[in-house]
Amino acid sequence: MKKILKFFLRTPRKALTILIPIALFLAGWWFGLPSERIDTTSGSAAPDTVWTCSMHPQIRQPAPGQCPICSMDLIPLEGGDTGALRQVSISPEASALLDIRVSPVLALSENETHEISVFGRIAHDERLTSSITSRIAGRIEELFIDYTGTRVDKGKPLAELYSPEIFIAQKELIAARNAMNDGTPAIRNTRRSLYEAAIRKLELLEISPEEMALIQTTETPSDRITIRSPQEGRVIEKMVVEGSYVKTGDPLFRISDHSTVWLNLEVYEDQLPFIREGLIVTFTVEAIPGEVFSGKVAYVDHLIDPLKRVAQIRVDVPNPEEKIKPGMFASANVLAPAIPPGNEKKNHLVTVPNSALLRTGERAVVYVRVPGNDPVFEGREILLGAELGSRHIVEAGLDAGELVVTNGAFKLDSELQLKARPSMMNPNAGLEEKPAHNAPEDLSGQWQPVLRALARMELSEDPEAISNEISTMRTAVAKVSTDTFQPDLDNLWNEFSNRLAVDLGRASNQLPVNPSAAKSIARRAIEDAGRYLGLPSGGKTVPPHDPAAAKRLEPLIQSYLPIAKALASDDPVKASEAAGAFLKIADTPSLEKFARQISETTELKPQRAAFESLSNELISQVRANGLDRVGNAYVIHCPMVGGDKGADWLSNVPQVINPYYGDSMLDCGSITDTLSLTPETEE
Repeated sequence: MKKILKFFLRTPRKALTILIPIALFLAGWWFGLPSERIDTTSGSAAPDTVWTCSMHPQIRQPAPGQCPICSMDLIPLEGGDTGALRQVSISPEASALLDIRVSPVLALSENETHEISVFGRIAHDERLTSSITSRIAGRIEELFIDYTGTRVDKGKPLAELYSPEIFIAQKELIAARNAMNDGTPAIRNTRRSLYEAAIRKLELLEISPEEMALIQTTETPSDRITIRSPQEGRVIEKMVVEGSYVKTGDPLFRISDHSTVWLNLEVYEDQLPFIREGLIVTFTVEAIPGEVFSGKVAYVDHLIDPLKRVAQIRVDVPNPEEKIKPGMFASANVLAPAIPPGNEKKNHLVTVPNSALLRTGERAVVYVRVPGNDPVFEGREILLGAELGSRHIVEAGLDAGELVVTNGAFKLDSELQLKARPSMMNPNAGLEEKPAHNAPEDLSGQWQPVLRALARMELSEDPEAISNEISTMRTAVAKVSTDTFQPDLDNLWNEFSNRLAVDLGRASNQLPVNPSAAKSIARRAIEDAGRYLGLPSGGKTVPPHDPAAAKRLEPLIQSYLPIAKALASDDPVKASEAAGAFLKIADTPSLEKFARQISETTELKPQRAAFESLSNELISQVRANGLDRVGNAYVIHCPMVGGDKGADWLSNVPQVINPYYGDSMLDCGSITDTLSLTPETEE
């Protein structure tokens, strides 16, 4: 070692020549070492962190690495998957930075109105416009109206016409009059007929009564006839001048009364549902600034202009002072009902600002502020109705008072897209398809009315019957109880129940136009929900039932329910009394037998044993003859009864109130079948 040290000291140049390359090599080796691996079990990344790709959010892996599609480094998926499928949670600071703004959903009442702004032009009232034609050939000798626009009164002379034909007609009248009293009675009758025919001929030439009276008394025929105005108004067109020759039927003048004028407006197709006869229209014209005129819609055209895609509507406008001139342009506002005619029976209609809508084709999504301290927003599909200026009617998906995002909704939707969750662009992102008949029993049991209604709809061609079945499906979806659902199922059902309400509403709207398309929309909605909920989507055919048998089941069920209520309350006395009341209307030996067993004892154990047999018998009869015909009828199953054998009972509400255990296990059970539901219109 000393020898090496002496060598470096004696020959420093040589030493540096050796040491510098070695030092450079070591430095390169040190800095080339890979950085220390991130410990995924500590720090910001939790052990259950999911890693995704910012460009391909459908990629999810349990550990960091590279995207198998684009080879980009994976990033932690923030926020996890808690909450509803379309919920986005952000901090108040982030909400302020994103400039998130909300606006309330407003209820729509039947008496509300809105203004539709349209443009149009003033025109002559065709009912007050006359065309004056020549009833005889001749020459215009004199014009009493020498310019267009002259105001005339009814009966005022317009022109004098020279015509040899009028001379001959008057001469025939005078001759017939003079010869009328000569000859035998038969000849006099013939000549009187000739005289009356001559008078009729002059009347057809529109000779005024005054002139006719003069002709009947004169002895000298005239070769001129005076043309008079048939109405008051203004001359809007003059087609002849003095000296003009005219033939029979040639037009001479057009006269229009401007005390009433028409306002012809052009209305677009999406505005037509609100327009009807009798609506008030206010308008202004540039020639009379500051003055507002009004009229009423008198006619709505039944044809659409194929190029402009507009329809004409006509407004009758009083114009006693003739301030408004035909040909003027007008800016009008139609005071229309906020609810289009034909939609008055639709309940719970609300409106949202147009800025809240995210639209892709027929689908529309809004983001709703979830009540709470921290800003949480939930995406929701809605069914849009007609547009009301700056707002839009929503027929399904929202309730009055909710807050919708009017600024920043697209940013929230982008966040869901990054998390590979259902969004505007991809409503099924992150959802897993499941085989049919794989749904939990408490959901599949409430799905049966939907399948039965679907089967009846598919077999029907009657629009009214199809409408009833679509309404039945909507009612069945709305009545599904989620009390026993697990959180994941609850979130999934919230998503698809909303979609079903929207799609079935769209099917109802399509039904009057195209029943086949309406059935297709409803069918696809059921199939889509079944695919992700693990529910069957094929219609479940109901065998023919006996209406009389269904009718007799209703009072039996109503009399059965007090027995179940008494047993759930651990009250054997009331159970016995209720069974006695049931016994009075029981009409089959088996029902009588089980009801009597309950009524003849005041001990809960034998009562509940007999109640199980009574329930099974009644459920069997409803399945045979009362499906969808006896009001609300749910089958609820408790798996603990009889040493885990389980037992069923009927309920008219989707709520578990266990009659087999009472207070000891009042909530034990789940809905396993829905035999019948009360139609929505009857509630």
